[in-house]
Amino acid sequence: MLSVYIGRYLLCEINVSDRRDLLKLDDRAVAGSVKAAVARTHGDYGAALCSIRFCVKYLNAHTGIVFLRFHKGFYKLLWSALPFITSIECRGQIIPCFLNCLHVGGEV
Repeated sequence: MLSVYIGRYLLCEINVSDRRDLLKLDDRAVAGSVKAAVARTHGDYGAALCSIRFCVKYLNAHTGIVFLRFHKGFYKLLWSALPFITSIECRGQIIPCFLNCLHVGGEV
């Protein structure tokens, strides 16, 4: 029997005051900031779910568009933690920003 992974994709926009800061971002930095926000908001339970089924599927550093994938049953944990992201640390620099969730979808 095949195991099917059913996830939800959150299409988000990273908003920064200086658009040149977007070019400094990478997917690992975004994932780390999202995981930290989920852990702060939902504690060990949220951190455990992020360690199992969370990933950054796509990041466009020119436009600030990012796809976040999370498990179908728990995507609201990720969604509710997005407003608590105020900065992303990348390559030793802290970039102040916030994330807008534009769309939640089941398939890409």
